[in-house]
Amino acid sequence: MDNLGSGAVIYSFVGHHGQCAEGCGAQSTSPNGNPAIDATVSTIAHEIAEAASDPDASSGWMDDGGEENADKCSYDVGPTKTGRDNSGNEYLYNLVGMKGMRFLVQQNWDWEKNQCASQRKYH
Repeated sequence: MDNLGSGAVIYSFVGHHGQCAEGCGAQSTSPNGNPAIDATVSTIAHEIAEAASDPDASSGWMDDGGEENADKCSYDVGPTKTGRDNSGNEYLYNLVGMKGMRFLVQQNWDWEKNQCASQRKYH
């Protein structure tokens, strides 16, 4: 977190997943034909969840082991469905976005269930 002017700016650096697509993503195949971009989507979701729950690492939520909520579920994608790309390669996905685009995104920690979960319903 940096202070710019009168307010705080919360940010995260998400590197180029093309340099480590197999190490940064949960699979080397891709629902969208680009494993590096698909891995980036999951990483961005991970960082947004942490920025929302822990905007200041000195005072935000961490478990007894020092892990933030998204860290507790890193690379845990939960239940998946199987699809095939135009070349017939099989891939996994667990999220369908705009225009039917499919993604494989990690789960996040659910405090009420005390486990990783894909969706959170608010009352």
